[in-house]
Amino acid sequence: MKSGLFVFLGLWGLWASAIGQTEILAIEFNQDDQAGFNGWPSALSGASSIADFETDAELTSGTTKVQVSASTGLGIPANRGSSNGSPQGYSYQRLYEDLLIAFTPTGFLTLDFAGLVPNQIYQLTLYAWDPGSSDASNKVWTVTEGTGDPAAASVNFQDPLVDNESFAMVFEIETTATGTFQLRNTAGFSQSAINGFILAASEIDPKAPPEITSQPQAVWDGGEELVIGVDVSGPEPISFQWFLDGQAIAGATFQALTLDSTEWDQNGDYTVRVTNQNGFVESEVAGITIDIPEFPTREELTYEPLGPSSRRSGITISEILYHPAQHPDGRELEFIELFNSQPWAEDISGWRLSGEADYIFPDETLVPGLGFLVVARVPRDVESELGATEVLGPWSGNLPNDGGRIRLRKPSGAIVQEVDYDDNFPWPAAADGTGHSLVLARATYGEGDARAWEASHSIGGSPGARDTVPSDDLDQVFVTAILSNSEAPEVDFVELRNAAPTSVDISGCLLSDARDMLAMFEIPAGTLIPGGGVIRFEEAQLGFALSADGDAVYLTDPLGQRVLDAVILPAAETDVPLVRIRSDGPLRSRSEPSVVINEIMFHPPTDDNSDEWIELYNPGLGVIDLSGWAFTDGVDFVFPNGSQIAGGGFLVLAKDRGKTLVNHPDLDRNMVLGDYGGSLSDGGERVALSKLDGGFLVVEDEVTYRDSDRWHRFADGRGSSLERRDPGADSFGASNWADSDESAKSEWTNVEFTGTLAHGNGNAPANQVQMFLLGAGEALVDQVEVIPEGGSNILSNGGFESGTSGWFFQGNQRRSRLETTEAFAGGNSLRLIATRRGDPGPNRVRAPLTQTLSAGSRATLRAKVRWLAGHPEYLLRFRGNWLEAKGRLDLPTNLGTPGAMNSQAVANAGPQIDEVMHRPVLPEAGDDINIYAEVTDADGLGAVVLRYRIDPSSVTIDVPMNDDGTGPDLTAGDGIYSAEIPSQERGTLIAFQIVATDSAMGESVFPPGGEGLIRIGEPANGEAFGTYRMWVTRASLNEWDGQPFRSNDPFPITFVSNGSRVIYDAGAFYGGNKDSHSFPTEGSVSYDVTLPNHQEFLGADKLTLDYPVRDATNQREQTMHWFADQLKLPTLHRRDVYLYMNGIRRRPVYHDAEQPDGVLTNSHFPGDDGELFKTSNDNETSNSGSRTRPFVRNIIDVFEADGMIRPARYRWTTGARARGSRTRLDDTSILELMKRADDTGPNYEKRLLEIINMENWMRTWAMIDLGSFWDSFGNTNYKNSYIYKPRDSGWVQFVWDMDVGLGVDSRDPPNQALFPSSVDKNLKRMYETPSFIRAYWRAMEESLGSFYSTAGVTPLLERKKAAYDAAGLNFTSPFVPSGAGRSIPQFIEQRANFIQPQLNAVNKEFAVTSPLDGTSSDEQVVTLSGSAPVAVAGIAVNGIPLNLDWSSTSDWSSTFVLQPGENVLLVRALGSGGEEIESAVRTVTYTGPGSWPGLVINEWMAVNEDALVDPEDGDFDDWIELSNPGIFSADLSGWFLSDDPEEPFKYKIPSGFRIPAGGFLLVWADDELAQNDPVKRPDLHVAFKLGSGGESLLLSAPDGSLIDRVDFYRQSPDKTMGRLGNEILALASPSPGAMNGRAAIEPSATYVVNGDVLTFTLMTEPGFLYRAEVSSDLKSWERLGNSILSDGETTTFIDTIQVDRRFYRFSRIP
Repeated sequence: MKSGLFVFLGLWGLWASAIGQTEILAIEFNQDDQAGFNGWPSALSGASSIADFETDAELTSGTTKVQVSASTGLGIPANRGSSNGSPQGYSYQRLYEDLLIAFTPTGFLTLDFAGLVPNQIYQLTLYAWDPGSSDASNKVWTVTEGTGDPAAASVNFQDPLVDNESFAMVFEIETTATGTFQLRNTAGFSQSAINGFILAASEIDPKAPPEITSQPQAVWDGGEELVIGVDVSGPEPISFQWFLDGQAIAGATFQALTLDSTEWDQNGDYTVRVTNQNGFVESEVAGITIDIPEFPTREELTYEPLGPSSRRSGITISEILYHPAQHPDGRELEFIELFNSQPWAEDISGWRLSGEADYIFPDETLVPGLGFLVVARVPRDVESELGATEVLGPWSGNLPNDGGRIRLRKPSGAIVQEVDYDDNFPWPAAADGTGHSLVLARATYGEGDARAWEASHSIGGSPGARDTVPSDDLDQVFVTAILSNSEAPEVDFVELRNAAPTSVDISGCLLSDARDMLAMFEIPAGTLIPGGGVIRFEEAQLGFALSADGDAVYLTDPLGQRVLDAVILPAAETDVPLVRIRSDGPLRSRSEPSVVINEIMFHPPTDDNSDEWIELYNPGLGVIDLSGWAFTDGVDFVFPNGSQIAGGGFLVLAKDRGKTLVNHPDLDRNMVLGDYGGSLSDGGERVALSKLDGGFLVVEDEVTYRDSDRWHRFADGRGSSLERRDPGADSFGASNWADSDESAKSEWTNVEFTGTLAHGNGNAPANQVQMFLLGAGEALVDQVEVIPEGGSNILSNGGFESGTSGWFFQGNQRRSRLETTEAFAGGNSLRLIATRRGDPGPNRVRAPLTQTLSAGSRATLRAKVRWLAGHPEYLLRFRGNWLEAKGRLDLPTNLGTPGAMNSQAVANAGPQIDEVMHRPVLPEAGDDINIYAEVTDADGLGAVVLRYRIDPSSVTIDVPMNDDGTGPDLTAGDGIYSAEIPSQERGTLIAFQIVATDSAMGESVFPPGGEGLIRIGEPANGEAFGTYRMWVTRASLNEWDGQPFRSNDPFPITFVSNGSRVIYDAGAFYGGNKDSHSFPTEGSVSYDVTLPNHQEFLGADKLTLDYPVRDATNQREQTMHWFADQLKLPTLHRRDVYLYMNGIRRRPVYHDAEQPDGVLTNSHFPGDDGELFKTSNDNETSNSGSRTRPFVRNIIDVFEADGMIRPARYRWTTGARARGSRTRLDDTSILELMKRADDTGPNYEKRLLEIINMENWMRTWAMIDLGSFWDSFGNTNYKNSYIYKPRDSGWVQFVWDMDVGLGVDSRDPPNQALFPSSVDKNLKRMYETPSFIRAYWRAMEESLGSFYSTAGVTPLLERKKAAYDAAGLNFTSPFVPSGAGRSIPQFIEQRANFIQPQLNAVNKEFAVTSPLDGTSSDEQVVTLSGSAPVAVAGIAVNGIPLNLDWSSTSDWSSTFVLQPGENVLLVRALGSGGEEIESAVRTVTYTGPGSWPGLVINEWMAVNEDALVDPEDGDFDDWIELSNPGIFSADLSGWFLSDDPEEPFKYKIPSGFRIPAGGFLLVWADDELAQNDPVKRPDLHVAFKLGSGGESLLLSAPDGSLIDRVDFYRQSPDKTMGRLGNEILALASPSPGAMNGRAAIEPSATYVVNGDVLTFTLMTEPGFLYRAEVSSDLKSWERLGNSILSDGETTTFIDTIQVDRRFYRFSRIP
C-alpha cells in the first residue's frame, strides 16, 4: 500500500436492516428422516393435500395452514433415477429420491400459506426443481398472492437438505391483509417438483429501540463515490442522521452515507444516530481514514513479462550496461545479459557476440530454461561489484558510450539478436553514464526497437536476475518542464510533476545537471508534490546553471541509488520552456513553428535516393530569412545566406536538385535548394529543422515519421509522398499525415502479350481469364481482351459497360468495384483494389471465356490499365498458367506536390489518438474495464468519447473520456483520457472505438476504420510458454467462414500476447495449403496474423501460427532444424505457444513458426538487397479455391515457347517473395539460374558455381537426407524450400516446413535412398558432379557419430520432454515408438547405419600422386594430382589456392605455375574453415626461363554515380584500370586481384584476358562474375567492390609474387585517383583506357565577416567533395558542417563566430 491520504478498504455491498430470523416450519415431503426437518403429516396424493401446523403465536396466529395443490395428480415417482436430466455434478438418482412430483402436463403446482401475521415479512426457502429449468435466468416460481420475489438467484445450490445438494430459492414475502401468501409454478412443465421448504419470521421485540449490529465502515470501489455504512436491527421504521466530528451532516439521513471520492479532505470522526419509535442509539466514534488504492506507475501499466524479443530464437539480449558510472578504483562494469525464454536449457556453444563486443561462447555453455547468462568485459569486476555469479568473458572491444551495435550470432553467423542502442531519445538517458543499465522491459516490440528498453530500476542493473518494476511513490515523479535559456526577468528553472493523484514526499531527492555529480541539489525536507501537481525549482535554489546550447537534468532518490528520471536538453530558444506531460515523452518547445516540414518524399518508387526531397512551408504572412538554418537530424544541410521563404510560400530541399527539377518540370527553380547530404530512411526516422537563435541551432520543427500503416499506405516506395494535412496541427502525430493523391497523374498502360499456350496445368483448362495486382494498390482496368489467333474477343464485358456482370472478385482482390467516372473507352472501368499480393488461387479477379483454348494454340491477352496508387505491377493470365501478359504500370515522375498545396490538405486535422490501452488486459466477469488513450490537438480538444457495443449487437453506447483525475483517470492534465466500461458477463466480447474532436470540430477515430476488441473471462495464461489470443467479432467470423481457405485478405482481429501487449488493429487469415476449412475457431488449421507497421510483434509484421501436423512428440521438426544449426545452415525457429480464439483453446500448442522472409535473409546477409523466392507446386485452383491436382512441380529446367524461355512457367513454382527492388516481375535471376543449371557446355561447373553457393546447397540436401525429409526441394516432392540470391554471392537455400521426416510416417523410412532418381535431370546432375557432391558427403561425415546419434540428440530431447511434462502437455515421449513405429533415437541410429557404408565408399586418404618428389620440368605449368577425403574443402600450394578438377568424388588434379629453379611445394589439404587437415611436400625443379611483366594499377574509381557505365548491364559500377607499360602483350591468366592485403589471392583471373603492349584493361569491381566473357568483351569483372571510404588494391602474379599495390582514401563521386609519374594523385577527370590527365587543383580560401557570420570562399575543382574543419588549439579538429560537393570553381562554407579564437582548415576529398 502507498502511504498518503487514501487506502483501499474493499468492496462495499448493499446495507439492509438485519432482522434476526426464527424458523417457523421446516417441512420435508419425503420420509427419509432428514435432520432438522419435519415430515408431511399425511400422504400426498390426488390433486391437493392440506396440513395444519402449530406455530409460535407471536410470529403467526398460532396455527399455520399449508396447502399443496396441482391441476393434476401429486405423488412420489416410481421411476426414481431413471431419467437423464440431472444437472452436472449431481446425482440425479439421489436428488430424485427426495422430490415430490406434481404431474402437471398443462397446469400449475401451488403452495398456499394461511394463518400468518397480516402485512408481515416472512422468509421462505423453497427446495424445488423443474426439468429444464436449471438455468438461473429461467425463474419458474413466482409469488401470486402477497408481495415478494426471490432475494437470491431463482435457482441456486444451497445447503443440503438431504444427503445430496438440492436446488433452493429464497423469497422475502409480505403477507396479505388477511395473513396469507401463495407461490405458484408458472412454467407449465410436464413435471414440477419440490421436496420441502423452510418458513421463518422475525423475532424482533416490537417495543425495543434500534440496535447497531455492525459499526460504521467505509468502502471505495475506485469510482467517484465513497460509501460509509452501518448494519442495524430493530422494529421499523428506522431513521438515520450522520455526523462528522460531532456536527450533523446536512441531508445525511440514510443508512449509507455517500461521499464524493474526488474530494480528498473528508477525514474525521464519523458517527451515526439510529432512531425508531422506541428510542435511539449512537454508533461508536469511528476515526475513519478514507484511503484509496495504490495508483500504478507508467512502468507497471506497460512493462511486459520477460520473454523472447525475436522470432529468430528463444535467447534474447535482456540487459546491457554500456556506460557504467565512473568507478573510483577503475573497475570495468560493462556487461551484457542473455535470457532464455524457453523452459528448457539452451546450448549456445559456439555462438558469438559481435559488433562492439566480440566473444565466442565456449563449449558446453548452457543458458538455463527461463534463466540468465551474463557476459562481461571484465567478469571479476562485475561479479565483485554487482553480485552476479558465473559471469563469462572477457570480451574484446568495448561498448561505446554514445551508442553502438550488439549482435548475437549462431555458429553459422546468422544474427538472431541485434541491438543498435543509442544515448539519444527515445533511448533512456539514465542508462548513459549514471550507472543504470538498459533492461528489456517490453520484449514483444523487438530488441531493435527503443520502445522495448528502459533504464534499470537501480544503479548497477540486475545482471543475472529479473529487474524490478518501478512501483514506488517516487516513480510517479518526473521532470515535466525546463527553461534553460532565460533572459531577465525570466529565470532558468526545473519543474517536476507528480503523475499520481495523491501527494508524494520528495524530501531528500537530488537534482543535478551532471551525471557524474548527481547530488548537486538536495530537495528540502517536508517537500511534497500534491496529486497531479507540479513544483518548480529555480536557478537560485538549484545552485547550478543550465546551458542554453544543450544540457541534462537528473532526478535521483534520496539514497542516491536510483535515477528516477533523466532528460537530455537540446539547445533552447530564448525564454521558451521545453515541456513534456508524460514521463516517457520527448521534451518539446511550447512555441509554434514559424516554418514547418510540410511534405517528405522519403522512399521514391524508383528506389533511387536522388529522387528524395523535403518541402518546407511558411504558414505566416511575412518573409522568413533561413540564412544559417540547418537540418540537424535526418539529412545534412545548412541553408546558405540569402535563403528565404515567402509568407504562405514553399521551399523544396532536394537530395539531387537537378534531378528533382527534371522530375517536376513545373516546379519553380527558385524555390528548390540542394543537394543535401545523407538520405532519408525508408523505415522512418526523425527529421529536424533548426534555426539560429543566440548563436545556437534550435529545433524549429521536427517530425519522426514512421513506416507505419497509421502514417501512410503508399508512401513507402509505392508512389506517394508523405503529406502534412494541416500545417497548423502538430507534426508528430500520424493522423496529421497522409499519402499524396497521385491518382490523376498517370497515363494508361497497354499490357499485352501474344504467344503460344504452353507449359500449363493440364487439369486447369484455359477457359477463364484472371487478373490481379502483385501487391497492395489500386489501378483502373478497361478493355480487357482475349483474342485467339485469327479470331475475335472471347471475353464478354471486358469493357465493363455491363457493370461487373460476369466478373468475380475473390480473396485480397475482392474489394474491387465498378468505376463509373473514368474509362479508357466507354463510360465504365474496373477499379482493381488489392490489399495484398494477388495470386491465381484464390486472390484474383476472374471471368469465364466463351470458349476454351487448347494447348499449342496462339492467343493475345490485352488490357488497358492505369495506375492509381500502391504497387504498380499487374498480371493478366489464363487459368492453368498457359499464357500471361504482365506489365509494370507507368508511374509519373512528378510524384507528390512539391512547391504547391498538398493534395491531402485540410483546414483542420482531427486530434491525434495514441497509446490506446485497456486494463485489465484480461478482465474477468465482475471487473470494470478502464480504457486509456493519449489524445492531443494543437487547436484544443472538444470531446473525447468511448463508443462501445456488446458484440454481436450493433447498438452502441457513448461514454465521455476525461483527463480530470476522476474515476478511472489516473492523473489530471497528463493528456491521457480515460473511461470505464462496466463489468460484463464471462464470454462477452466488447467492440469499441475512441472518437475525438477538437475545438474546431475536426474528428479522428481509433482504430482507423475498425474496432478494438476486449473479451471477458479468458482462460488463464500458460506459464511455461507464451500465450497468444485472437479476438474476432461474430460478423468477421461469419465473413471469414464464407471466404475460400487460401484467401489472403486479413480479417480484423485484436491480438493479445501474454496478457500484457494488445494490438487492436491486427488482422488474420488462414495459413497453409488446404482446400477446405471448418469454422475459423474450429478444426486443424494454421493462421497468418498481420500486424500494422510500427506495431510489429517480436520485430515482425506477420506471424505464421502452425500446429504440429503429424508428430505426436512435437520434437521432430525442431530437431531437424537443430541438425541444420549444427551444420551451420540457415534455420528457422519454432516457438511453442498456447493459442486461444475468442477464449477457445486451439489444440495443446501451436507453433509461432518463423518463415523465410526479409528478416531471415537479413540475419544471414545483413544489409544485402537480394531476392527471395519460394519453391512450391503451382497455384491453380477451381472457382471455389480448391487446388487443381496433379500439381505442376517446381523443376529446375528451361521451358521455352515461341523460341524464348517462358517466365510464366516459374512464376508460381518459384514465386518471388521478399525482394529488394520490390518487383515481382523481374525474372532475370531465376531465368539465369535455370539456364546455367541446364547448361551442357564445358563450363557447366564454373558457370554454376559463379551463381550458386554449392556448399550451402549440398549441405542442405545432406541435412534433408539425415531426416529422410522427402517433401522438399532437391527431393521427391520439389517444395518447402526458399532460395535466396544475395547481391554479392551465390544462391542459398532456406528449408522450412519440415513436418515430415525422422520417421513421422511410412514415407520417410530410415533406408530411404540418398539420391532420389525421381528428381529433375538438372538437380540429378548436380548430385552426380564430383566437385559438388563432396560438400554433401562432408556434411554427412560431420554429422555421423557426433550430433547425429543417440548420444548427440538425447540431451536435447530430454530437456524438451521434461519441460512439456512439467507444463502438463502430454506429448508422446521421443524415446518410445511413434509415427511409423520408431522412436527418434532409434530412427537416427538406423539411418546412420544406412548412410555410413556409403560414406566409407567415397572417402579416401589424402595423397599427392603427381608429380613425384624430386621431379624436374622444362614446362613452367605442371599438373598436380592426388586423392583427398571428403573433409577436404580446398587445397593450397605455398598458400596459393588451387583450382581443382575432380574426376571422381575423391580424385583431384590442378595446374600450378613454377618459378625458375627449385620449387619446394607445400601442398596443404584444408577443411571448410581453412584449417589444415593433412599436408605433403614435393620438390620440383623448373629448368626453363621465366619472368613476370611489370603491370601497373593505373587508375580507379570507388564512387561511380554516373561517370562511366558498364556496357554489360548499364550499371555505374566501381572500376580499376590496369596498364601494361611493356613492349609485349601480357596474359593475365592465373593472376590475382584483391582489395584486401590479408587475402591477396582473393580473385584469380580466368584465362582469356590480356593487356596489349602499352595498353590498358578496364576491370569492373562489381562482383558480377557472370558477365565475364573475353570473347565478347575485353573488360574483366572481379569478385569484389571498392570501398568509397578507401582501401587497398593488390595485383599478384600466378606464383603469388606481389607485382603492384596502391592504398587510397575516401573518394569524391565520379572522380578517380591514379598514377602521375611516381605519385598517386586525385585526377581532375577520369581517363579510362588512356593516359592519365592532370591532377586536381588544391583548395585555397578567402573570407569575409558580416556580423557574427563568417563566410569562406574556396577555390575548388568542380565535382570534388570539400571538407572544412575547426579547432581552438590546432590539436583537436571538428567538422564544420557537412562536406560540400563543388559544382563550380568556388565553394562557400559558413560559420557563426562563437569564441575569440578559432582555426580553420580545408581539404579536398581525396
